[in-house]
Amino acid sequence: GSVRVTKISTGRYNNYTGDVIVRYKTNLNPLTAGTSHPQNTTLTIGTDITLGAGEYITGVEFEYTNVPVFKLQEAVIDQNCL
Repeated sequence: GSVRVTKISTGRYNNYTGDVIVRYKTNLNPLTAGTSHPQNTTLTIGTDITLGAGEYITGVEFEYTNVPVFKLQEAVIDQNCL
């Protein structure tokens, strides 16, 4: 079986202030360059995303534009435990 995508939601996230870039590929075209949308946005196929006759979405990718940077601390390894 298969599933036909009719809507794509960017989702809603706590403590996230950036936009979400939505990219998709279809059976006829490679991954799109993407468009930026606020979180909690729903894109409807046929209205917000136009596909050609017989064209359907085969993959979706999300890019988050404002992800906090975390500083990694140096790990201390106790050689006696190895």
